[in-house]
Amino acid sequence: MTGGTAIVLAGGGERAVAWELGVLVGLSRAGIDASSAQRLIGTSAGAYVATLAAAGADLRLPADGKRRHGARSDARAHAVDQAVAAWNEAARGGLVEARRRLGALALAADTPAEEDFLAATAERLPAGDWPDRLVLTAVDAGRGDRVAFRAGDGVPLAAALAASRAVPGVMPPITIAGRRYIDGAVGSATNADLAAGTAWAIVITPTPAHPPPNTLFGLWHAALEYEAHQLEAAGTRVSVVRAGHADQAAMGPDLMSGARRHEAFAAGERRGLLLQ
Repeated sequence: MTGGTAIVLAGGGERAVAWELGVLVGLSRAGIDASSAQRLIGTSAGAYVATLAAAGADLRLPADGKRRHGARSDARAHAVDQAVAAWNEAARGGLVEARRRLGALALAADTPAEEDFLAATAERLPAGDWPDRLVLTAVDAGRGDRVAFRAGDGVPLAAALAASRAVPGVMPPITIAGRRYIDGAVGSATNADLAAGTAWAIVITPTPAHPPPNTLFGLWHAALEYEAHQLEAAGTRVSVVRAGHADQAAMGPDLMSGARRHEAFAAGERRGLLLQ
């Protein structure tokens, strides 16, 4: 056990970004500051939030609302539904095989150009080098392996962040050292096992506490339950900050839209204040 605190920021679509930012601000007001965490682990939407927090960026939303955000897209929603259906079918063959099948779907999909997605991701990055305490997850589209990118791996931060957010069928897989990578939430939205060795893991997830089984949230919930059990068995204290009914309503139903970011941020801040 190395001690210290890990903050785990989960995937959950563009709508989750503002909510997770709000949770971090609420936690700071409650005396738990992300700037003092020894490890920040980010997956998909949470990868962006973790990157901001690890860089010491201002986590508050601008009052003028000019920050870039996703808009509702029926095509994107359909692609997400297809990915979830493919995952449910593939999961019977085991985790790695399911990831491979989602990887194949992603590689064959008609998506925006990879270079455009990388450029848009780079525009959202704070200034500075890759923070040492930042860990970003992705999945190798061909092999089906989960990977954890860190400072010192020789991977550009923009590429690792884009890979972690490359939703199968929606965004293009990202090429890193000749391999293609997709969203780190394929299998687990949290990847909280990467907090192993810390004394306290705070997991921030938009996944509700009791989601229906055989749904995307149900799959993510089951993965987190397993990860938390493993961490606790190894001596790590685990606290989970989940999105309740009010938080879900504030974020809105469209996973790929950040249109309700101000409402989501406010709900997240209230939720963060509850963890003492």
